Amino acid sequence: MKPIQLAGPCLAASLLMAPATAQAFDWSLEATITNDLIDGGERLSPGRPAGVLVAEAEAGGFFAGIELQTIRIDDDRIEIVPFLGYRHDLDPVEVEIGIAVPWADDSGRGDVEIFAGIEWAVDDRFTLGVEAAYAPSPRDWADVAQTGSFAINDRLDLSATVGRVPADRLNYAKVGLTYALTDALAADFRAHNAREIGTRVALSLTATFGN
Repeated sequence: MKPIQLAGPCLAASLLMAPATAQAFDWSLEATITNDLIDGGERLSPGRPAGVLVAEAEAGGFFAGIELQTIRIDDDRIEIVPFLGYRHDLDPVEVEIGIAVPWADDSGRGDVEIFAGIEWAVDDRFTLGVEAAYAPSPRDWADVAQTGSFAINDRLDLSATVGRVPADRLNYAKVGLTYALTDALAADFRAHNAREIGTRVALSLTATFGN
């Protein structure tokens, strides 16, 4: 989810200070490097390498985190997106809702977005999902997408997304393969297509840490 993966430092701090008797506290840190950062049919680092770092904490279904990515849009070079929300597992369905506030080093704060998603584990290998992001001001849908993934084996996954950015009248699609090199390191090959960018291929390497 779009940064539908997004987080709030204050909530994260309160979770860290929660007593040991509280529900389990989980944390994750994900670092990605890619040759071309593409999101929602937009090239955020046109033809240049980029990095993404996402940190998240969760307890009792409540989560908070922050996403940092290097970009090249006009004079912006860094975008930071704090986010917080709640997710609930209704096996085999998981739902989440949250809020995110992007900030860029040159253009400043962006529109506040409310994001939501639902994912259905059809079976042990196949999942389907729907996700959306809405900006209350200027009352625009920022993204609406359908997702699907299939585990070919224990290490190789095939996934695809078809979406639309209604505010920009932009349709986009992406499909790719993710291969787990180790339990903590994965390589991704993904083809993106949208009217404005044509077809572009992004190669990424992601390291994940957590409990």
